[in-house]
Amino acid sequence: MGSQAQAVARAETFLGYYFLLGPTRSQAKLVEVIRAMGVKIAPGTIEEYSRSYNWVERVIELEKKLGDPIASAIIDTKETMSLKQAELGRAMQDIARRKLALMTDDNSPIEVGANDVVRLAEVGQKIERLAVGEVTERREIVTSVVNNVVQPFCDLFIQINVISSEQERLHRFAEGADRIIDGYAVTSVESQ
Repeated sequence: MGSQAQAVARAETFLGYYFLLGPTRSQAKLVEVIRAMGVKIAPGTIEEYSRSYNWVERVIELEKKLGDPIASAIIDTKETMSLKQAELGRAMQDIARRKLALMTDDNSPIEVGANDVVRLAEVGQKIERLAVGEVTERREIVTSVVNNVVQPFCDLFIQINVISSEQERLHRFAEGADRIIDGYAVTSVESQ
């Protein structure tokens, strides 16, 4: 297969992954997924594939053609894949924990080095977090906290600052803060 044919085949494969990311798909998420599978890919390559092979139009066309029954099957498949990936991530973390325990036991031979154990744990954690829809990078964690906690608190301050009674303001703030924290805690637990 020539290099042009290989590029087309690769772009088509990545288009399939891109489509399966669902309504919240993005090129950045696709790059994360591909890299989590151990494939090196530059964001610019994905941008080029998307532009050259009309991904946006093709995804819209696919969504129109598939209809609800097939879309549901794809969603079920995606959820099953996510569960399997999360399981794989947890298994990798477990292997890393076991190897780390063996490294502290002087009587046991070590088959992998400390760097390998750390890398296995990191990759396992990342795969698990990606599979359950959690953020994996510091930048995304900060964004998540800002969107889910900081911004609601700012909105709450704006709402209560118009109340003239200090006691009423404090009461409303306490109630609002409880709602924000409870909502964030529920969201965090549900996504695990």
